[in-house]
Amino acid sequence: MQLLLCSRVGLDWASSMADILRSLNSSGQWHGVIAAFTDHCIKQLPFQLKHTNIFTLLVLVGFPEVLCMGTRSVYMDNANEPHNVIILKHFTEKNRAVVVDIKTRKRKTVKDYQLIQKCEQEGSDSQSQLRQYLQHFVLISTHLLQTSLDSSYAEAVETTWVLSLALKGLYRTLKIHGFKEVQAAFLQSGLLKLLVKKCSKGTGFSKTWLLRDLEILSIMLYSSKQDISSLAEQEDSEREEREQDQDVEQPVVGPVDAEQNKLDPLEGLDEATKICFLMTHDALNAPLHILRAMYELQMKRTDSFFLEVQKRFDGDVITTDERIRTLAQKWQPSKRLRLEEQSSKAVDTDMIILPCLSKPVLCDKATEETNPVAQKLITSTESDLQLSYAKQRRTKSSILLHKELDSRSKKAVRDYLYRVNEAIAVLYARHVLASLLAEWPDDVAINEEILDLSGPAHMTYILDMLMQLEEKQLWEKILQKVLHGCKESMLGTMALTACQFMEEPGMAMQMRESQHPYNNNTNFEDKVHIPGAIYLSIKFDPQCNTEEGCDELLMSSSSDFQQDRHSFSGSPEKWTDFELPGDTLYYRFTSDMSNTEWGYKFTVTVGHLGRFQTGFEILKQMLSEERVIPHLPLAKIWEWQVGVACRQTGHQRLKAIHLLLKIVQCSTQGDCDLTLLKPLWQLFTHMENNLCHDMAKPGILLPLHRALAELFFVTENRVTELGSLQEYLLALNTEDHLHRCTAQEFQVDVDDAIELYKTVWKTGPILGCDPYNSTSVCG
Repeated sequence: MQLLLCSRVGLDWASSMADILRSLNSSGQWHGVIAAFTDHCIKQLPFQLKHTNIFTLLVLVGFPEVLCMGTRSVYMDNANEPHNVIILKHFTEKNRAVVVDIKTRKRKTVKDYQLIQKCEQEGSDSQSQLRQYLQHFVLISTHLLQTSLDSSYAEAVETTWVLSLALKGLYRTLKIHGFKEVQAAFLQSGLLKLLVKKCSKGTGFSKTWLLRDLEILSIMLYSSKQDISSLAEQEDSEREEREQDQDVEQPVVGPVDAEQNKLDPLEGLDEATKICFLMTHDALNAPLHILRAMYELQMKRTDSFFLEVQKRFDGDVITTDERIRTLAQKWQPSKRLRLEEQSSKAVDTDMIILPCLSKPVLCDKATEETNPVAQKLITSTESDLQLSYAKQRRTKSSILLHKELDSRSKKAVRDYLYRVNEAIAVLYARHVLASLLAEWPDDVAINEEILDLSGPAHMTYILDMLMQLEEKQLWEKILQKVLHGCKESMLGTMALTACQFMEEPGMAMQMRESQHPYNNNTNFEDKVHIPGAIYLSIKFDPQCNTEEGCDELLMSSSSDFQQDRHSFSGSPEKWTDFELPGDTLYYRFTSDMSNTEWGYKFTVTVGHLGRFQTGFEILKQMLSEERVIPHLPLAKIWEWQVGVACRQTGHQRLKAIHLLLKIVQCSTQGDCDLTLLKPLWQLFTHMENNLCHDMAKPGILLPLHRALAELFFVTENRVTELGSLQEYLLALNTEDHLHRCTAQEFQVDVDDAIELYKTVWKTGPILGCDPYNSTSVCG
């Protein structure tokens, strides 16, 4: 193994050697020899961490997907047609590969995300071999998960590597055989509880990293020609020299250095508090230096700090006063540092299960839409967005891999490699847990004891974690299994935790605009980056207008403006809203030397940020399960969702209204306080009044208008069935509105009487009816 993994080129050789060994294993002449050698090496783990044993385990569970010279692959062209190709060379830094078509013998340069490794069907020998070593995978994983190691341990790198490989073996075995066949091995060994504990840890790396690229990084760093230990010592000595140099040069401090020398907002905090800061920072988009100042002013008490954050959060930002702003200057970074901090967000952190500190706050008024005219349903399908996002993530992960290999090639340290292997082990533990839950047997109950959960809410946090990890189809299967198998007493707390997820702000928003009007000879380029987004929704101001064909706004998901390219120029009707996959929007505006118009203005909102989507999906499924509904606190869920519908906007509000409709349809009398709908009713009547004033303008109802109309139509039918329509209508309207309606009705009656009087006067003589003659027919 040491010979095969001696350099970067060695990864190709090692991968090819692994393929050769697997081919020989399927041969009748070699199978016995290779099986005996494999059995000998695997049984020595995890106690003898020799290179031969590790390499054998690596070959058994499978090498990461590597684009090596000479390997076969499948190229998917732009028409989604497959072509069998052989890879000639892979350019990691450019995310491209040179391939040759097996059929036409033509060479072609393609993007690496268009290549799919040609996975030959697992032979029965390979499948049975994985099944044969299941008990060894369980033994290795259980032993190492129970052993608390840190990077100072002499064989920490090798130990974490073996753990990640054993978990990978479990994952592959589960994909082939399912949980029913291996159920006893997991339940009797206690591995299930250890997996939940491992899954709850963060990787400490960016969420952009692909598991495959982390595996490649681990192997390539480990296979460095230079001795890792000596490099670590060399780095320590270099650090000491730099510190000595800094001591000498300390008196000379420029203004930029002074900014950089400001305190780190996370400095001096314990690990749990740091994670709480980062979670609050991500969820509420709150600056870390502001959070640190609030924490200090609350005498460093975490409970008081969270209550203060809740109190000051108005649904959009955290309000501050002079005292907080003044103290926060100690930790406020410079603009350059803030940009660096933004690019390093979306880090996978430890799972912190927060208590439900907040209760649903009653709303007196529903938030109005910021741009209701431009509000549209999502035009791109979710599958298209997910596919495009996966391509982007693969490209970005490749860039991260190339960057790390360049920066670490000469300064590879065991501490970093230990972190990489730990991250791989965490991710494989999550995949194993997801596979177990997706195939959970119906006759085994899911409860706190069997998974070693801290409480029912912990299960909701696990579902959120798995939603970020797995494909939607698999996650929905997991959710159904969990709801079907978990104890009835857990359902209420899980539902309220999902409500709390939806209360978190799930829509980060940024706005960009030109001068109005813009200048001639403009050439401006910038980007909008919101870490953690699956897609970005771009909405234009109705006034957008530029000189058609000459002044253009170009938008793309890549810095070279080649991927997901959109261009806009001309009158307002040509500026249509759209969705862009990924977390970054690049835009460029150019104008010529003559004629200008109003310019451009657009808002960028993010999809799938935070836990809003998880909460919605859980509650939607719960309200569709007849077995689950009787055990849900519908009154509390109703109260939460009305608050969400009042405070959120856009697609979040539509989803909350969807849940309200489900609750109305399945509730009984007394389950829901329908009078809480008053702010939404006022918003609906306001939209109705605006519609009456704009009858001259053709068009269809906005999605929010249609959703609210359906909500109140269904609710009115429901209260009519329950015999409480009058009380419901009186509760929704204010006294002023009722007086105004009464006055209008009275005025209508008077006007009708006058019109009737005039009609009778005109037609009286003809009908033989004189209103002033008491002896007439009318008399």
